[in-house]
Amino acid sequence: ADNPLRYKFSWSPKGVITAGLNSALYLKNGAEVYIDASNLFNDRFEYSLPEIGDLEVYPNRDSINYIDIYGIQEVKTMYRGTIRYNGWCETLDVMKRIHMLDGNAANYDKMSYSDFLAQCAGVDKDNLRSNLAAKLGIPESSTAFESLAFLGFFENKKLPYTEATPFDITSDRMIERMMLGRKDRDMILLRHILLASFPNGTKEVIRSTLTELRQARQYPGLWPCLLPLLSSLSWKTKLNSAGFTGRLYSRFIYPCSAN
Repeated sequence: ADNPLRYKFSWSPKGVITAGLNSALYLKNGAEVYIDASNLFNDRFEYSLPEIGDLEVYPNRDSINYIDIYGIQEVKTMYRGTIRYNGWCETLDVMKRIHMLDGNAANYDKMSYSDFLAQCAGVDKDNLRSNLAAKLGIPESSTAFESLAFLGFFENKKLPYTEATPFDITSDRMIERMMLGRKDRDMILLRHILLASFPNGTKEVIRSTLTELRQARQYPGLWPCLLPLLSSLSWKTKLNSAGFTGRLYSRFIYPCSAN
């Protein structure tokens, strides 16, 4: 994406941002690891994939819940993460630290975007950049500052609100400047890494990657995965359910695994 966050919205923008306000829980070497929502974007690690580039991964809500869903109670490590390009985590962490994603409504009548930023951060508007850098302990050349500038939060343009929440102001600005364009391509990336132990004592690392690129405004990227599955099952399984079902709904998965 052609912005410092290296991300554009193709669906449910506010839902994507809201997901970053959750805490996380995963299993690592037999121990439960709880990550408070305030520290979510700091608990990330770097990951690279050929032809895609350098990425970073942060935990996605409750991974331990999937142990029972998958029926693998013997597992020692269970981690479900969200993958982003570098830039997203740093920026969202700063937004959370200075309360730009808070949900308490306030009156912002006649305030500018820079007024809003200064108020959220609790710093003086004069020399806003240097004051903010000092408060956060990061340089003005950081990706987070580039992102805030890209989104217009250092501008003196008036806010189009009277009463609003910081979350609405921030997310609306991100939606305005970060929506997927008609000439852009959307990418779905799923990466699975499994360490399998066999009865004979051998172990094997199994990796699978799904990458789906779609032009903007085309059908969602997950449907190419779902449609072949539904087609292959249509002759053998009656889909007698309304709406979406669980990821491992047995009436769908068992016939598929048998073939």
